[in-house]
Amino acid sequence: MKKKLTGFLTAVAMLLGSGLAVNAHTSEQERAADALNELGMFLGTGTSYELDNPLNRVQGITLLIRLMGMENAALAGNFETPFTDVPAWAADYVGYAYEYGITNGTGAQTFGSDDTMTDYMFLTLVLRALGYSDSGENVQFVWNNPYPLAEQVELISSVQPDGDFTRGDAVVIFWNAMDAELVGTGFTLKESLIAQGVIEENTYIEAEEISQHGRKENPGIPVIPPKFEVPANKDEAELPETSVVPEIPSSPENSELPEITETILPDAEYGSPGLDD
Repeated sequence: MKKKLTGFLTAVAMLLGSGLAVNAHTSEQERAADALNELGMFLGTGTSYELDNPLNRVQGITLLIRLMGMENAALAGNFETPFTDVPAWAADYVGYAYEYGITNGTGAQTFGSDDTMTDYMFLTLVLRALGYSDSGENVQFVWNNPYPLAEQVELISSVQPDGDFTRGDAVVIFWNAMDAELVGTGFTLKESLIAQGVIEENTYIEAEEISQHGRKENPGIPVIPPKFEVPANKDEAELPETSVVPEIPSSPENSELPEITETILPDAEYGSPGLDD
């Protein structure tokens, strides 16, 4: 028994000494975060990505808007909403989503900004953004059970729900979505973003290398200034922000889900009703 215990402790010491997997988030998450950071799509909080932290609804929507290349359209408008719980930095973006029927919030006057973003909510947003429908005549998945379709298009590797959904999980889904096809277009998300000039092809090649082998310098540390990043803590100073994409109500009784039938085309102009995820 003593020999077995000594051997176990030695193995643990070697593992810790090697610098492997001592954080709660995975190396896959860190590589995906660095890759998206290289593209300017995931900016962190200045010194960290906060990969172990949960997302709230506003943060999750903000990240998706940036990923889909609709940031400028969200920032260009001046919209109003009935919601009283939306932080000032996100008002224009929530207003954009509300104006075009992307979200109806969680109640007559509540958006649920600080409510936790679950894995099925986030996956539903991404699937809608890719052009899949969860309502209307051509229902392709169920809004609170998107796992089978999400696995089919390789956003996730398992249909098991993730009860501890974090920012790290979100960035992995983000990165996986780059290779997903936009429904009915023949283009993947990355091809569409490159064609629109949202990202440069050479930069994406560098990001892809990072996603596979890691960043050579400053791994796990944001290198793009977080001028538009969502505050990781709601008590932090408000920042100018990007935000809002198709949101799903926290319960089906609160509002109807809009049918998302249009996708991002290489020459699409964002900001028109019905063209956003």
